[in-house]
Amino acid sequence: MAFETNWLRWPFERKNRTFRVYVVEPIKYEPKEHGAIFNATITNLIAPTPQELLSSDNPTNVKKAADPDLIVFPEAFLSSDDLILMLQKLTQLDQFGCLHIGLRPNYSEQRHLFQVAEINELILRLKKIPSLFEADLENFSSWLERQQVGDNFNLACMFTLDPDKKIRVCLHPKLVRSKFEFSALYDEHMIEANLLSLVTLEPRNRKFMTVTVQPMICSDGLLLPTDAVRAGPLEAFTDSATNFPEMTPDHIDIVSLSLCTPLQKLDHRGGGTYRQWHSEFRKTFVRAAEEDACPRHHFATFVMANFGSIPDVPVAGMSGAFMPIPLPEMQHPESISLSSYGTESRTSDPTWVNAMNTSDHAASHGCPPKVHEIGRGYLACLDVPATNKENCATILGFTITRMVRDNPRLGPVQGLTRFEIRSVANP
Repeated sequence: MAFETNWLRWPFERKNRTFRVYVVEPIKYEPKEHGAIFNATITNLIAPTPQELLSSDNPTNVKKAADPDLIVFPEAFLSSDDLILMLQKLTQLDQFGCLHIGLRPNYSEQRHLFQVAEINELILRLKKIPSLFEADLENFSSWLERQQVGDNFNLACMFTLDPDKKIRVCLHPKLVRSKFEFSALYDEHMIEANLLSLVTLEPRNRKFMTVTVQPMICSDGLLLPTDAVRAGPLEAFTDSATNFPEMTPDHIDIVSLSLCTPLQKLDHRGGGTYRQWHSEFRKTFVRAAEEDACPRHHFATFVMANFGSIPDVPVAGMSGAFMPIPLPEMQHPESISLSSYGTESRTSDPTWVNAMNTSDHAASHGCPPKVHEIGRGYLACLDVPATNKENCATILGFTITRMVRDNPRLGPVQGLTRFEIRSVANP
């Protein structure tokens, strides 16, 4: 069964080729605290208070952030009520980039899945917001009408305030069930959706290229068996291309992943440990960049927002980005963990090396203590231990200097620049 499609095109202000991203890593998954964390984070990025400036040991940590083009929060984060409140206040701002966030029905229970009736209620409330561009909800609403009353879906939302002060909203359901969403309980077993969502940001200044974002939720990015036995959300742009009402977009520039997922913990020979993304996610990054099943994702940058810690999970966190280009030879902040994918030589098999711990790799695995000579892609992730009890979240900001397809083929390839780490104080 092929996917249905929901392709939205939003007017967008671009003053140059750069694209500024902030990924938000809450210290822990604790639903009853998510609303306060969300408000504190938005305040931190948009309008730090004078009290924060006066009480901070490092005033630069609470200065207004560079204008975000995209802010990404984790999965199952914001309640429907707080989403409505945020959107109602949005037109009070002069400008606001895109925000991608996982949703939940409420904060009072651990259940994060939406019943069909709850989604219908959310849509009705959204349509009452005066500045909302209602046409953005048409395809989603049409898809929802065909779902079973007792189905339970995982939901996320991407929204922005466009140059005409219209609120643009993309609701999108999770397409691939994770192992944590299988349940013997009726209301806790997720139904896999079949609505493929895509947002193209169209600059008013036509000398700049469009930016196409695919918003996804966690395991949507993994190659997992599905109930419908169909291609995954990455391959679907080829497999379900004829389902788009017009010509399918040629390029996906950014895959935005809203996550709640454990990572892998590796041991050093000296007894220490370090974190790295689970092999299934790293496999996704490589497949998207290399395999012919994903031609529209060959130039895609993946941006990920994850919780710093998750109950009953040994290790989480590592919010950041993957770019399918060689790791640039430049100094990075100490709080950024770098992993390079490539080959040691022209005759060796491609593999991953943690560039910040290459000496440990050399000692324990026989790998040379250097980054790959022939790099193909790299991960840059937040590597700050979630131990400061005075903070509720950490924000990693970075600039995509050029979309990968916007780099001249014979010139230098630009990577992620202007890293910024912001601590969000407890509200």
